[in-house]
Amino acid sequence: MQDVTTFGPFNMAKPPFTCERHVLQEKSFRVSKNWQEWKGAWDSAERFDELMGLLHSGFSPEIDNGISIEESCDRLCFYLSVADGFKRYRHMLSLNPSERLLAEKAWKMLCGNFFATAGLSDYVRGRRESVMFSQRVLTKLLWFFDPRRENLSIGDDGHKEKLAAGFMRFFVGKVWHWGNCYDKKHPSFSNLSQESYAIRPQLVRLMDYDGHLDFLREKGVIEKLDADTLILFEKMALEGIGASWSDKFPVNSLSEAVGNGSELAEIVMILKEKVAFSEKQKLLQEAERERRVAEEKITRLSGSASK
Repeated sequence: MQDVTTFGPFNMAKPPFTCERHVLQEKSFRVSKNWQEWKGAWDSAERFDELMGLLHSGFSPEIDNGISIEESCDRLCFYLSVADGFKRYRHMLSLNPSERLLAEKAWKMLCGNFFATAGLSDYVRGRRESVMFSQRVLTKLLWFFDPRRENLSIGDDGHKEKLAAGFMRFFVGKVWHWGNCYDKKHPSFSNLSQESYAIRPQLVRLMDYDGHLDFLREKGVIEKLDADTLILFEKMALEGIGASWSDKFPVNSLSEAVGNGSELAEIVMILKEKVAFSEKQKLLQEAERERRVAEEKITRLSGSASK
């Protein structure tokens, strides 16, 4: 029986199906097999559309498969360099429209392939942290998120901006945790811990810009701020760090800084009170110990005298 298809009032026989060759099968091409090959293609590319396509493929499974930690660090630093200034007005004055589009493309690829933190497997999360805590990536991320570079729009409700802001908070928390492991009595314990401890002022500036200095109040953070860090934070608070945007100017006292809305100054004052109370408790405990020793000595001497 003939196969008939009905179209409105007409009955038409189905044409026989023929297997056609797809237009893409007429084109000869290949995919970059690794990061080094990708870099070579980038260096030799001359057209805008080539560069845009390469940026889109830089995180492809073909390149991810077998990429080393060192190459992953190189890739991330490269994308951060390309994305830098994609929304900064004064920087854009030196970029033509095509260059701005390339910078924005690199930013979008970072958001989708590195800044996103949800739904990652333990393996992917572990590799990302290995990359994030290499010396040059740590330095590059601090450079990229430096508030003066204006690569992050705080308060922007866009999906990608939220991803980047969330990653920055995650990054600061991780680095801060490593800094807690630093022991000044044994500085060779971990170069990463020492570096993480040393860059805490930069982390505070990032969180001040982000409006999340309250992370300093979290358990595991506020208890482990040592005296040297406290002195440094007090100096920063007096410089205006942590105050509201309209009051970010130097002041003469912590009380004045608190009056300007400085959350950092408020935290420093709380910590100084805690330190003073802790020191007082130590002195009281020491005095109590000395009193007990003295009483025991008097008791022994009294017993000897009565014999």
